[in-house]
Amino acid sequence: MKIAVITPKPSKANFSKMFGRTVDVHSLTSQNVKRVLVKHVDIEIDLDSYDWVILIGSEPLKYFSKSTAITDATGTRVEAKPGKAWSHYEGFLASINPAAMHFKPEIKPVFEQTVGRLDAHIEGTFEEPDPCDYTIFCDDSTEAPEGLKLASMTEFKMYLKSVLASDSFAVSLDTECGSLYSRRGELLGLSISHKERQGIYANADYIDEEICFLMQKILDSDKQIVLHNTKFDLHWLTMHCDLDFQKAFDEGRMHDSMILHYVLDERKGHGLKALCIKYTDMGNYDKALDEFKKAYCKEHKIKQADFTYDLIPFMTLAEYAAKDTDGTIRLFNKFYPIVMANPRLKELYEELLIPGMRFLWRMEDRGVPVNMKRLKAAQQLLHEKIFEAEEQLYADPNVIRYEQIEGKKFNPQSPIQMRVLLFDIAGYEPTGK
Repeated sequence: MKIAVITPKPSKANFSKMFGRTVDVHSLTSQNVKRVLVKHVDIEIDLDSYDWVILIGSEPLKYFSKSTAITDATGTRVEAKPGKAWSHYEGFLASINPAAMHFKPEIKPVFEQTVGRLDAHIEGTFEEPDPCDYTIFCDDSTEAPEGLKLASMTEFKMYLKSVLASDSFAVSLDTECGSLYSRRGELLGLSISHKERQGIYANADYIDEEICFLMQKILDSDKQIVLHNTKFDLHWLTMHCDLDFQKAFDEGRMHDSMILHYVLDERKGHGLKALCIKYTDMGNYDKALDEFKKAYCKEHKIKQADFTYDLIPFMTLAEYAAKDTDGTIRLFNKFYPIVMANPRLKELYEELLIPGMRFLWRMEDRGVPVNMKRLKAAQQLLHEKIFEAEEQLYADPNVIRYEQIEGKKFNPQSPIQMRVLLFDIAGYEPTGK
């Protein structure tokens, strides 16, 4: 079997050793540039002579495939970019750049997982995930996308009753909203899952008092209630559906899969999609949504930061939203037992982080009372103290010496200048931190 890797630019890395198999190495560009642009691309490779081609890093991924985010695609098979000479090629695989492990050793587990997934594709042992059961509840005659079922809101009520009567350990919830702020936008829909590989999305336009009553019964049952970034959704569920989470909080049944992951790994990367790609077989499940968002912003000449979910067609949003709670409950089932098995992590999660999240939610919801007169007086006082501190700072012999040596005014906001001042001029010993 013949395999190639395509790197952004020439590299001395031993990719055959890194991937545990013999690979031919090609570079997107032969030039040693800092950032590879399309104008730099001069690769010469006969793709059809290879059974598989591994795209290393974001530049080769974006150049050869439809995918754009290497962190989302790593370890997966990706589609060739349409309209190109290589559009027929079906053997593209994606991988983060293993060279990054030299300065980011924390990504080693991600690369090891990537290699395992790529091996499964290359050796033909990769198995397609078991089918999932996703249902869209709405009073809409629109044809459902492939893999989704449509049902009426009457059936949605029957579903909620079945969840209430089930022996499910946990129920995951999520909201789709037309704004970041619950008082400024409309609730678009609700997602619920009561087991893995299952999810529903209900159109908020048809949610009535009976549905809210049934959801409250679920919240007040003995089931664990889990959301991802719980604080955000609580604003919408309490304000727009009048749901009360008091009993679930008091009984220790309120959970956040994002916080669970933070307890286990405090580094960045706690987003739902990224975690689902890393820990489940769901892949980049909101790809269609991302593509719609980019196309819409380009067509209407708006920034992606200004894009809101109420601009997304109902079925495009529904297909993505129904999978959100499936991913959430899968992550909860994976992380929760690990945290509960460690007394110190359990205490951190239950006694500090979940209560802290609830406190912040209440603070955001109710606001913080401020005495404007005292606030302005404090502001004036702080300005005076800062001015006094600056006078002392610039009168310091070490600062005066710094400015004489460097020939410029000292900036205390600059870590580089602070380092020179403290260690090179003032002579302090670094702490090692």
